[in-house]
Amino acid sequence: MPLFEHFTPSHACLVPATRVRSAPATEAVQRRTVRTLVGGQMSGGLGVASGIAVGSLMAEQILGSPDLAGLANTAQVAAAVLSSFPLLLVATSLSTGGVTRRRA
Repeated sequence: MPLFEHFTPSHACLVPATRVRSAPATEAVQRRTVRTLVGGQMSGGLGVASGIAVGSLMAEQILGSPDLAGLANTAQVAAAVLSSFPLLLVATSLSTGGVTRRRA
């Protein structure tokens, strides 16, 4: 089996030769990538949920009242809401080249 059988020539020999994958090999890599991304999202979600629960328990111990402990969750939600508006404007301006306005 020749050494360079699995390689294709590069464009004008300026770029190193790249390996060509078959369709099943590409599908296997994509499947593994999706599994890795899903696992990362699941563990990240678990971490966020655990952080919220632990924050409430700590607030209850520190403040001594379960009523005031709910304030920690309220503050987290309020911070998320308040930070979403500037992020919305930035995302919109980057994706459409500026905030779109209605044409008259």
